[in-house]
Amino acid sequence: MMIAPDGTREGEPNGKAQEAGGNEARTSEAQDAGNDARKGVGGHAEKLTDEHGGNAENAQAQDLTAEDVRSAEGQQEAWSEHSSRRSDFARWREIVYMLVLRDLKARTKQAYLGYFWIVVQPLLLTGVFSFLVQQVLGRSDLSSIPYPVFLMAGVIPWQYFANSLNESSDSLVKNVDLVRQVYFPREILAIYPVFSRLIDVAIGGVALAVFMLVWHVPVSGWVLLLPVILFEEMLFAAAFGMLLSAANVAWRDVSRGLPLVLFLMLYAVPVLYPPERVPGPLRPLFDLNPIAHLVDEFRAAVVGTHAPDLVGLLVIGGLGVLALVLAQRVFSVFDGVLADVI
Repeated sequence: MMIAPDGTREGEPNGKAQEAGGNEARTSEAQDAGNDARKGVGGHAEKLTDEHGGNAENAQAQDLTAEDVRSAEGQQEAWSEHSSRRSDFARWREIVYMLVLRDLKARTKQAYLGYFWIVVQPLLLTGVFSFLVQQVLGRSDLSSIPYPVFLMAGVIPWQYFANSLNESSDSLVKNVDLVRQVYFPREILAIYPVFSRLIDVAIGGVALAVFMLVWHVPVSGWVLLLPVILFEEMLFAAAFGMLLSAANVAWRDVSRGLPLVLFLMLYAVPVLYPPERVPGPLRPLFDLNPIAHLVDEFRAAVVGTHAPDLVGLLVIGGLGVLALVLAQRVFSVFDGVLADVI
């Protein structure tokens, strides 16, 4: 065996070389371990970051979902309430329609002339009062147009108001079974005659048109105001109808005395005469009667006796709405005891 110059035998590894190699190996392993540690720490940090971010996103998603759910629930409740109101309104409208249809059928049941009886009353009133005023009293200066046309144009709105009020005052008593057995707003029973009596205005309007053709009276350009005037008259008829129907439940004298009162009121309304004929001392009382103004405005809009008072119509419309609201409040006070008292 040969001995190397450094004193080592040939074929045996050098101690220094082995030591150097060992040091290098340990250094490499330490570096690898450090890298692995850094990677582990970084990976754990990234994992924690991802988990934290994921938890934040999940929490945000849960918050958004809760807000969406609350918003959806609120929208659903609002929609349910809106749908319920629409459903109630549709049901009430159907009840009004059925009551009006029943009333129209009852008025023409077993009647050979049918709806012709609706126009008989204004025709008879026009004929009788025309003869009385023109022939008996000799007054032909009450209007600038033929008196039958003038009279007919005032009879139609007055009869509509009077007939609506007569039927409304007795409506709760006549429909006692509905009041006791079926729940719905009782106001419907008090105001449905206001709608059923509109057929009187329609048929009377046809008769008035015939009168105007016979006497060659042109239609006024203000005729477009008729729906407004009629609507305002409906407001007052419904308001007074609710009050009288509630009063008639306790005091049946209301329905028995009302026709006489309305007959006397015919002379307090400008049906037979123009408003200019009202004496000066009575003029303040006349001006307080909204129906008197509506009857005169109805005639003026049809035959053009004068230009309608637009400001007056606006004021009367506001009073009509106020009267209807107050009447409904008063009626609601007695609504709870109607079934027991009636």
